[in-house]
Formats: sequence, structure tokens, C-alpha cells
Amino acid sequence: MARVVRQGRRITLRLLWALILGLPLLAITFEVWLALAWQVTLRGAEGRRLRSPNVSDVDGPANRRTQSLWAIPWRQYRPNAFLDLPVGRDHFVVRINSQGFRGPEFSVTKPTGTFRIVCVGGSTTFQGRSNEETYPALLERRLQAKYPQLKIEVLNLGISGLTSDYWLERSAYLFRLQPDVVLQYEGVNDIAWRALPTFAMKNPWLRKAHASFLLQHLLPVEPEELDPYFSVTVENQVRLADLSRQHGAVHFAGSFAGPDYERAPRDFQQYLDVNVAAWTSNSARLSGYRAYARLLDRYNRSFEQARASGRVRGPLVHRQLGDPGLFVDLCHLTQAGLLRLAEAFVPAVSAAIESRPASSPATPGGS
Repeated sequence: MARVVRQGRRITLRLLWALILGLPLLAITFEVWLALAWQVTLRGAEGRRLRSPNVSDVDGPANRRTQSLWAIPWRQYRPNAFLDLPVGRDHFVVRINSQGFRGPEFSVTKPTGTFRIVCVGGSTTFQGRSNEETYPALLERRLQAKYPQLKIEVLNLGISGLTSDYWLERSAYLFRLQPDVVLQYEGVNDIAWRALPTFAMKNPWLRKAHASFLLQHLLPVEPEELDPYFSVTVENQVRLADLSRQHGAVHFAGSFAGPDYERAPRDFQQYLDVNVAAWTSNSARLSGYRAYARLLDRYNRSFEQARASGRVRGPLVHRQLGDPGLFVDLCHLTQAGLLRLAEAFVPAVSAAIESRPASSPATPGGS
């Protein structure tokens, strides 16, 4: 009996040693395998990148050809800046007006009899191959065709890299423009440039751990951990809605869209994974686009809750734009996608136009 017990102990010790020695070896094996898989992903993504020019190729401060656009990178464009730039198979022409925004010249004082719409947001508001192909410009043409008897002006105040608090800090200028409607389309910059970096600062161990491919998968950022930061983004939109109301304007915000990963071609999936890694490289690095999509879904749920309670109004853009064919990366849109984004706001803005008092000079049929 004693002999059996001794043999059992020896077997147990051997198993423990095998486990102690085997787990690190297994972890190293998985780490190497994931690193090699990442190299395959990078190669697949590179071909897609060359075929699908990104807005950051146009206005990124790291690109010397685009330095002329910026007075302060990611904050303010240089008035009257101009860029004519081939990117991949496409061509971009960007004209910044004297007010420092993309689009035609406009007066700060709203012209009499004009229904003025102001679009605020980041690069997804700024983007387009030409000034005439941005979503605000497309929206203006769509609304003008629908209401030919009304002078409609849509101003594009989009600036790449902005987060949702930007126009709260500059509301004096925003409302000097006397908007009838303020449209806000934001989300990804708050997630990538505010929520994740702040979370990483409060959890520095996680940032170090995510240098490992394996630990990115084993220790993911759980979406509910970012709820406090998503609440800030939604509250910023609610505050801008309140300010708009105080200044006699109607505010609409959209939820934020991203491509459906499962419906995307393999090379686009690879590009999305690389895209997310680049956007989160300075914070809690995500393991791929699926991890980002979980965060975006959680943010959109927060937005929907605020919308359901009536604290914010606007379209559920993420339910209308999910087709991967409408995107060039995790958030920026093709020209067809920009048209769909403009059309997503049409019902809300149309309701605002049609509900104007009959005596208002900006009412269809008014003087």
C-alpha cells in the first residue's frame, strides 16, 4: 500500500513539473503562432490599403504633403488652405474657406430667409474626394431638391480628430452662426482617443500586457468597463442639444456606424484588424476589429438609451450603415456611404424644416 502511495506521489509530481514547464512553452508557442498570423494579416491588409485610400492619407499631420492644411493639427485648419493630392487610385481636392472649414465661403451672420444647418464632427464629417462630395454637401443638395422654394445652407464644420467636447468649448462661435439645425455625427474619436487612452492610464498593467498578442486575447477590454467614458460622450451630445435649444436651434445626433466584419471580404477583414491596431496602439491595444465592434456596440446602446428617454434626438445610423461595401476602413465611408449618411439625416431635418412657424422667414413658402 505504501508503495502505491509513493508511486502516486511521484506521478503527481511529474505531472506538476510537466505542467509548470509546459504552460510557458505552450504560451510561447501560441505567441509565436499569433505573431506569424499577424504578419499574414499585415500582408493582406497592405494590398487593400493601396486600393482604398483613407482620409488620413489626405489630412494626416504625419503626411508632409498635407501640412499646409493645418494651423493646429487635429484642432484647426489653416484658413484658405488648399490641397490637390492623388492617393492610390483616387484623387482628393480639399479647399478650406476663410473661416477655416471645408466648403464654400459663408458669412458668420446668417443671410435673411436662409435655413442654415451646421454639421459638426470629425473626419467622417470632413471627408470626401472634393468639397462637393462630403456628406454635408450631399445633404444640402438633397434637401434643396426637396424644398426648392427654400434657401438651404449646410455648413461643414468637421475637423479630423475632434472629440465630442470640442464644440461645447467653442459654443460662442457655433451659435454666432445662427443655425436652425445642428447635426452631430461622432463616436470613434471618443472611443479611440479618449475612452481607451484614459482607461489605459488607469490600468497601466493592461497596456503593458497588451504588447503580447496572446494577452490581447486572454485579457480583453470588456465593453462595460468603458461605460463611464461612453456616458461622457452621450452627455456631451445632450449638452450640445440643450445649448442648441437655448439658441433657438434643433439638435440631431446620429449613432455611429461601422462595417459588419462577418460580411466583409477576407482582405478587408485583415485591413480592419490592422486599422484597429493602429488606432489603439498608444492605449489598451485591441486584438482586432471584433474587439472594437464590441465597444462600438456598447457605445451605441448608450446612445439608444439616451434617445429612448428623449434626451437626444437623431437617426440610428449604425442600423442603416453596416454594409462593408460602404466603408474604406473602420469608420470612414466610400462615396456611396457618404450619400447614405446624408440620407440618414434627411427625415429628421425635413421634420425640423416642416415644423418651423409659418411666420419664420426660413419656412418653405415664407418671404
